[in-house]
Amino acid sequence: SNLKKLITLFNAKHFSLKMKSIRVFIICLFVSCSYWGIVQGQATLVVDINSGLHGGDCGELIVYKNDLYFRATDGSNGYELWKYNGDTTLMVLDLYGGFQSGMPDEMIVYDSVLYFSATNGYNGTELWKYDGVIATMVTNINAPTGNSFPIYLKPYKGDLYFSASTTSTGRELWKYDGDTATLVVDIAMGAGHSFPEYLTVYNDALYFSASDGINGHELWRYDGDTTLMIADIWSGASSSYPKHLTVYNGSLYFGAKDGVNGYELWTYNDTVVALVADINTGLADGRPQNMMVYDNALFFRADDGTHGVELWTYDGINTSFVADISVGGGDSHPVNFTVYNSELYFNAVGELWKYDGTSTLLVADIRAGSAGSVPEHLTVYDNALYFSADDGIHDRELWKYTASNQNSIVSIEQDNYLSIYPNPVSDKLTIELLSPKDELNSVQLFDFSGQRIYAQLSVDSKIMELNTTQLPIGVYLLVVELDGGNRLIDQFVKF
Repeated sequence: SNLKKLITLFNAKHFSLKMKSIRVFIICLFVSCSYWGIVQGQATLVVDINSGLHGGDCGELIVYKNDLYFRATDGSNGYELWKYNGDTTLMVLDLYGGFQSGMPDEMIVYDSVLYFSATNGYNGTELWKYDGVIATMVTNINAPTGNSFPIYLKPYKGDLYFSASTTSTGRELWKYDGDTATLVVDIAMGAGHSFPEYLTVYNDALYFSASDGINGHELWRYDGDTTLMIADIWSGASSSYPKHLTVYNGSLYFGAKDGVNGYELWTYNDTVVALVADINTGLADGRPQNMMVYDNALFFRADDGTHGVELWTYDGINTSFVADISVGGGDSHPVNFTVYNSELYFNAVGELWKYDGTSTLLVADIRAGSAGSVPEHLTVYDNALYFSADDGIHDRELWKYTASNQNSIVSIEQDNYLSIYPNPVSDKLTIELLSPKDELNSVQLFDFSGQRIYAQLSVDSKIMELNTTQLPIGVYLLVVELDGGNRLIDQFVKF
């Protein structure tokens, strides 16, 4: 494991009272419950589409015909459809000319064609398609200039299903068969809205959340012929709000609430709807969200009321807390789960993280400090992980991360090192940065089991003192982040 590698590097038998003058610089540290992980690979800016401080604001990344398509603006045109072929970026369509935005959204590939919602300025936001050469509006559902706002596009039984709105029927379930778009069912009769959401195919049927205006938002099913409410989880007019529908291990999982428990993890096995786990007991909400199947388990974020919003998993039997990334009740808010290089990548505490099946690791700290680059729209393309991020210099642009099999442990220049004393220490450890170029940004302390036991995340000084009186006798690893983004690791002995 990474921890064992570091223990080998910093074995206690090599410790001395005088620290070595050359420190090892680790871009990230190792532990599953800490803020840092050993870096494996490199994150780089792909292109600065809108140069300067405004950014291209890239979003909605999707792979189509061996290219990476996305929405962006170059500052001269509005938000339009772009693509990247591994070498160059190109604006593919200018649906709404000039500074106005076509705003392509909800992109999905169906029947070898790229579908999305957009507007050309003459019509409202409607369903469009692009075959690699020509873009055409599929149909004007809410004619002539109204917006149908197609969302939750999902292929099912050879057709493309989605949620759309018209003045006469409200927001209901629609489908497109390659020629025409038709209303599938008017669940909330008349101009009322049933709001079909989270369309998901399970056991040869289309499941979604909707409301008929009588029972609130509940779990529904369409089998190609009939539409049926599966269960009134929160009985009566109240809504259980099933969300984040995900198929795992032969069953359908989702978040919902029943009025007795808060918003928790539920399942449907084609016969029975049941509560899986009351993660945050009682009426409090566990809030399971952003579900993703990885390594034969269901991963999601949730809040147990103690650790904050963190990474959780369910293996078909038990729900388990994976890691306290933001230690001490803070929220790391893991989101945008994507499997890449046989590992689970996601955004947490505003940066790119991964879970390798054993531990959580910080992959890239693109924007040093507490602001975070906030990686979004994680998408695998051409053996790399692409996403949008803001490094604080270019605003939000297109980035990529390429994994490698080697841990990045390199030397740091001798004029940029720490002095920690006395060592061994009894009651008070002084941490001093001797470099004239930087200041201490954060200081974290780990024991050799990998547990983070102390953190001060805003130091802004060249020197600080750490009270070690209550530390048990043993060997400790000290991780210091400099205000320039570099990190140092050192060790000391408490006696």
